[in-house]
Amino acid sequence: MFGQIRRQKKPALENYYKVLGTRANISQERIKEKYVAKLKENPPETHPEEFKKIREAYDTLRDPAKRKKYDITRKYGRKVERLNDDMMLALYMEDYLDAESLAQDSLQLIPNSSAYTVLSQIALVYHQDIKLFHHYMDQIVAVGDVDQETLITTKASILVEMEYAQEAYDLVLEAKKTYPQSRDLEYVSVSICLALDKPDEAINSIESLLPDDQQLSIDDLDLFIKYTLILMRYDRWELKPNIQRRIKPFVSNLDAPDRDVVISKLTDEYEEYWDRAMFRAAEFIASILTTLDPKNREFRQMRRDSKELVEVEKALRRLDRDEILFPYLFYNALAWYRDKYVDSFEVFMGEEENEAARFLEETRSSGELDDDEINVVIAMGIRRIKNKHPLIYAEFKQEWTELLEKATKGMNREERRQIMRTKG
Repeated sequence: MFGQIRRQKKPALENYYKVLGTRANISQERIKEKYVAKLKENPPETHPEEFKKIREAYDTLRDPAKRKKYDITRKYGRKVERLNDDMMLALYMEDYLDAESLAQDSLQLIPNSSAYTVLSQIALVYHQDIKLFHHYMDQIVAVGDVDQETLITTKASILVEMEYAQEAYDLVLEAKKTYPQSRDLEYVSVSICLALDKPDEAINSIESLLPDDQQLSIDDLDLFIKYTLILMRYDRWELKPNIQRRIKPFVSNLDAPDRDVVISKLTDEYEEYWDRAMFRAAEFIASILTTLDPKNREFRQMRRDSKELVEVEKALRRLDRDEILFPYLFYNALAWYRDKYVDSFEVFMGEEENEAARFLEETRSSGELDDDEINVVIAMGIRRIKNKHPLIYAEFKQEWTELLEKATKGMNREERRQIMRTKG
């Protein structure tokens, strides 16, 4: 839920007292004296690196507030780092009470933005307290290592992830008045607008973020993926040429390592779309992969496979629009399609699993048709599908054959001949 846990060893904290040639118990008044003495020993003209460290040490230790924070960090820093690692692990495992306790322990040692950020997430996901969320986020500014723009972006990102998208939208909208050129705010706006079903605003944000063709890089990959998501989710395929026009320069700007990263990411996207039966989006991703590596047989096969199923989807929609056809037959085709291709809990086109059986039972109950008449309509409908919807007939030929045999089982030879002569 909250991303991967990264445990990286941080570099040792510089001993500023040693840099100035003194000890931690030196009085505040004598710090400048030590600074001046060290400058005489290491003038910037001959010792630029040493001068830089001396200046950095003095800037921290001459300010009592900064010195106090530095002393606490120096004393408890490694312990805080371990606490925060355990805190992040607990959050990742969704053990919110343990993560909250570890965050509070961390703050007892040193006020730090990591602990406050975790507490703000827990305030939303566990306590469901928006006021407490804002309280913890506001404490980050007091810590002093995050500016206001970054804080707002972080707030908005957490809010939209925790399904407070409208709150995030209002926050970013107001912040853009103060930071109208902020790319970070524009970037988080894309996710917010998608969460709120505002595709046009999301597209505008993406277009404003994408650089000129010559400047396109691997950093823009996620924007292309989000653009594809918009095409698929909102059936905005008229915008497909906008992306295709940018793909070629995007690909040409990639070096070999970046190209490998992009291929790996897009392959994952393709597999996700395929597993969710989003074949049109999968076909589009496969087309980008073949642009990246035209000689790759696997990518070409992926595109062929997804393209074939895009045609099946289109044929199913045409079948649904056939007003002459007995609806029971469409519901069967839909169920067979699901059984064959849709490996998820999502239901294609919003129909329920037993719609075919339910429709047939309602037809019988209404008295509109008796069983013999239903069988005739089914048999004639299958003949119509064979003639007018050949792709759907070929895709499920065995199923149609079995259903036709079942419908014509009680018919005499002449009745069967009449049905066979039907052209739809």
